[in-house]
Amino acid sequence: MPYIFFFLRYQIAPLRRRSLETFRVADPWNGGAPTDFHLELCEWVPKHLRDRGVNVERVRWWAGDGEGYGLRAAGGETLHMLPDALLDEVRAGRLPAPELPRILHRLEPDLTEHDYSPFRRRHLSVWVAASLAVGVLGTFGRQALAASVGPNSPLSVWAQMLGLIGLLVAAGTALALPREWGKLRRREELVERAQALRSGMGR
Repeated sequence: MPYIFFFLRYQIAPLRRRSLETFRVADPWNGGAPTDFHLELCEWVPKHLRDRGVNVERVRWWAGDGEGYGLRAAGGETLHMLPDALLDEVRAGRLPAPELPRILHRLEPDLTEHDYSPFRRRHLSVWVAASLAVGVLGTFGRQALAASVGPNSPLSVWAQMLGLIGLLVAAGTALALPREWGKLRRREELVERAQALRSGMGR
């Protein structure tokens, strides 16, 4: 699956960690045959790192929360990954595991790569606030340093650069907010559809 990290585009893939639950239900991907399914805890990692066997813990510092859930039929290797929106529903027990194959099978034709956001950023509001703080401190810090050590001193120049970088990061993050709000609405839509399918009223 392609994933965009800032300006870099690369392939990501799920790495199975352990089986959380096993249950037997009709397999919608195999004509409804009774099948044992495993609910797998997975870790989304860059595909080239997974193929090289790199320890997941080494990439966690930049990947953030890369946890995901997948459904795997017993004896098979194919993983049907749950979209991001359903993870909290499963964790909270609002979507029981035995219901997931039927629900996911109905949702899959409409899912896109944007419904999987494994490397979720921290709250953008925090990024904006922190970046603005760096920009303001850098700007006023330069003025204070200029008054004490001179405007052309290395410390004053570094403070100015730090302030400019902070303001640029804050502006770029703020521009991403509308897209993130769109993702939030999409998540809510998927949750509503999944709950409707569970109750037998969805499409």
